[in-house]
Amino acid sequence: MRINNADWSTINLEALQKRPVCTLPLTYHLQTDSGNCCAGNPPGYPSYFTRNVYTRCGNGPRRGWEMVITYQGINYGIRSADNLENWDNLDSKVLRGLWKPLPIDHPRTQAWIIGQYSHMQHCYLKPGVEQPWNNMIIYPVPYYQLETFVDDERFSDAWRIKEKAAIEQKNLEIEQAARRFATVDNHAATVSVRKYYPDFTPTRDHLECRLKSTGNWWETLAERPKPEKCPGQYDHKHPVNGTWCQFCGWRANEKL
Repeated sequence: MRINNADWSTINLEALQKRPVCTLPLTYHLQTDSGNCCAGNPPGYPSYFTRNVYTRCGNGPRRGWEMVITYQGINYGIRSADNLENWDNLDSKVLRGLWKPLPIDHPRTQAWIIGQYSHMQHCYLKPGVEQPWNNMIIYPVPYYQLETFVDDERFSDAWRIKEKAAIEQKNLEIEQAARRFATVDNHAATVSVRKYYPDFTPTRDHLECRLKSTGNWWETLAERPKPEKCPGQYDHKHPVNGTWCQFCGWRANEKL
């Protein structure tokens, strides 16, 4: 995403301007669009503003700054190529300190929350595991995760009865196992929102996705743009998705 006309009110500019300044060699260049590992992050999170540094060959540098945030033409170092930290450490040690959270009742925050539940509908995470996002549960259980009876004319009716009963029992166990994790607290969107707003409690409207997503303009813009002024996203003009614009949230059944 591009950060032209971005709202910088969510960035702690005083802390950012204390970061080391990155002077690029003449042969280096910056990522044209901004945003790295920002999917699911709340409005205005610093990850939306980051830009990777590339050598003339298009690779990341082996030394110096690998990632920066550019503000008023100055590149502030965010991640060093000399000591590449994993993203979790970078997030906790650097990005969190550069973020000025919006209130949870702010329109941008509310739009983000709605988007989280829309995007992760029916997704639940197993608690207490090292990498919960690799242990996601879908509930109700989708058909492709259930056993299916395949008839075989070589076998008897007795076999068919027994095989169908075994499959029904297996599917019942799969359903029951998934249902145990399908709680409000384990909902993937609840977990995501509470990472930044620990006291958040979702409403039934959130959980049942009754609230329509308004696009993802909230990531870097202060206000939702009108369709006729929507800049589009990812080098795609409005409407980004044809009948629905991922950026401003416009839908084909709405008047331009």
